[in-house]
Amino acid sequence: MKKVCDYCGYDAETKETGYSVTYTDGVDSAEIFEDQSTVVPENAGTPAFNGTPAREGYVFSGWAPVIADRVTENATYAATWKIDANGNGKADEDEEKYTVTYTDGVDGEEVFADQAYGNLLSGTDTPTLKVTPTREGYRFGGWDPEVSKTVTKNVTYTAKWEKLYTVTYTDGAKGKAFKDQVYDNLPSGTSTPAFDGKPTRRGYTFSDWAPKVSKTVTKDVTYVAQWKSNSGKDNVPKTGSGEIAMILGSVLMFSFCGAAAVCVYDRKRRQR
Repeated sequence: MKKVCDYCGYDAETKETGYSVTYTDGVDSAEIFEDQSTVVPENAGTPAFNGTPAREGYVFSGWAPVIADRVTENATYAATWKIDANGNGKADEDEEKYTVTYTDGVDGEEVFADQAYGNLLSGTDTPTLKVTPTREGYRFGGWDPEVSKTVTKNVTYTAKWEKLYTVTYTDGAKGKAFKDQVYDNLPSGTSTPAFDGKPTRRGYTFSDWAPKVSKTVTKDVTYVAQWKSNSGKDNVPKTGSGEIAMILGSVLMFSFCGAAAVCVYDRKRRQR
């Protein structure tokens, strides 16, 4: 067959006219595959593309225009593509989309606003929260359920929180013996921090803490130092003690003497 132009063919012996059929990738910015061109006689069946069109990140969705059954003119068929971001062989626009939501899990208080990521394809990486959640008095303990590496469905991840406690040591003497020692942000079950140093107070000996110091942290608690006077005597006499008896005896004696003196004075005044 001898070509008589760039777009057609002509056979001088049979006097048959031929037309070119071209398949192109339809992409201007890159070459996905080389053009395939064939010259065939008029009214012949349109030759098929040799191979299977493939492009990374896309799925082949057909030819434009639609391939004619028979060749009646020069024709160029351009491949059309649809995005396949998750690489599962399905066009993204034809797939179900999912939503991933992160919530604080706290009723009656907003620790952080819900963060929702929508229009997500199955198999794509699960979006993560941009910052680590924080909550006063608590430690962030992860998500429930555990965050999946990839998106597979609609899901809500709820923050888990671990209560933190405070342990305080105080002197029970309004700060005269030592300043309060405060240990905060302690998770439940951790060892109770010990008092730093040895409690001392002028004129007293430290005897213990009240309540008794727990081995582990279970709640907010204040331990108050207990003291024993070095003099061995309380500042206020106890009821029933010998000192009280002496005081009462002295008071009664002075009262009796006073009454007797009044009687003697009154008797002498009458005798005059």
